[in-house]
Amino acid sequence: MFDLDETLIKATNDPSRFEDKNVYDVKTELIIDRKIKKDVYISFRPYLFEMLRTLKRKFELVVFTAGFNTYAEVIIKQI
Repeated sequence: MFDLDETLIKATNDPSRFEDKNVYDVKTELIIDRKIKKDVYISFRPYLFEMLRTLKRKFELVVFTAGFNTYAEVIIKQI
């Protein structure tokens, strides 16, 4: 089981909040309650994809977040 935020990814609506200013992997749009649109900048943790590929061979992977369902869906599609 993995926590999405701050474990698998770092996401923000302000790209200058990344340690390396404005360096992110993906920019996507998040729609909340079908009316509020926000740009979300996502940085994947180092070796994220390699780790998930290795683990999925033997385990069922579960991801959780305290964020909105629409937020999680958008990010998981990127992963």
